[in-house]
Amino acid sequence: MKNLLASVLFFAFSGTAFAADILPTDDPLVVNADQIAPSAPAAERWAGAYVGVAIGHGYLNDVFPATGAKATGDDSVYGAFAGYNLQWGPIVLGAEVSADKADIMFTDGSTIASKYLYGARLRGGLANDWVFAYGSVGVQHGVTNEVPFPISLSAPMNRDTALELGAGIDFAVTNNIALGVNYTYAKYKEFGNFTFLGNTVDVETQKLLLRLSYNFN
Repeated sequence: MKNLLASVLFFAFSGTAFAADILPTDDPLVVNADQIAPSAPAAERWAGAYVGVAIGHGYLNDVFPATGAKATGDDSVYGAFAGYNLQWGPIVLGAEVSADKADIMFTDGSTIASKYLYGARLRGGLANDWVFAYGSVGVQHGVTNEVPFPISLSAPMNRDTALELGAGIDFAVTNNIALGVNYTYAKYKEFGNFTFLGNTVDVETQKLLLRLSYNFN
């Protein structure tokens, strides 16, 4: 009995050693723990510099505070943007600048129309591997087609800067390309100190844009 058990153990160990000798170490079925490459963390997807283009719709609402009279206007908006994000796990923070063309005519008979809307903002939100939802706060600089006379370089009446608030969501299409929707709102108090019929004008702007961006991560 002892001899039989010894023989079984001998052949078992011999077979294991023989199999180890003939089985190549680079066999695809044999994977060591240190050969498994870790997958790229999701945090890297939204980090880094990005550029993009945008198209959508813009809305204007001007108010004469002295009389309460209002006028509105809306039209298409298109432009470009660029920014940079930092990411820590699901938290994303970044800064962005944009320039939009928006020929929106007011409907109050003043023939005043918006011309350009420039923006600079800070963005922050939460992300996973494929979706980034964020809010933003910054400034918006608006330029109209109205040229003041006489021209004043110190305080031109056809431009002004206002606080801008916004929100949006981006969806990753590939590792570098994302599609998103963005909304921004800004309100100008006494726009450029411009007066119409003796009244100052407050202006509200809203933009709803579809955005396509490329991330250089």
